[in-house]
Amino acid sequence: LVSALAASYRDLHWQTLPASYMGGTFSDSFALTQLIGQPLHGDQPCLFACDGLAAGFALLAPNSFYPPHQKTAAEFCGILTGFAEWQIYYNPPFYHPPGAHIFHPPDAEHAMHAHDDPLLTVWAWTGNLAKPTAIQQSGWL
Repeated sequence: LVSALAASYRDLHWQTLPASYMGGTFSDSFALTQLIGQPLHGDQPCLFACDGLAAGFALLAPNSFYPPHQKTAAEFCGILTGFAEWQIYYNPPFYHPPGAHIFHPPDAEHAMHAHDDPLLTVWAWTGNLAKPTAIQQSGWL
């Protein structure tokens, strides 16, 4: 999967998020491409339209922190490359290697920290996709 993604990355619509989303430092270290669903960010149509599911890939730069956030949708993440520290609610963080699968129930606050390598994940959201992600201002980990 990683090899196929690398071979086709120029054909995918990778997006960064505006600085207003979580600040310029975060915006410079994160990108995503959405393949399934209705566009969550911007107006670029997805390859496969769907009203009840959103899915794609996300990339977090080495040694970057994705602050605590939550969604009204359930979220499934699979780590394809990189090693990450992942925290859900105020539970102790867990270290996850490539191949790990993480599930966030709806409204579960979570944060992640990429270590020395880029963190490439495959993600899928299902459920209430209409409400945007809520960002928390305080950090954990």
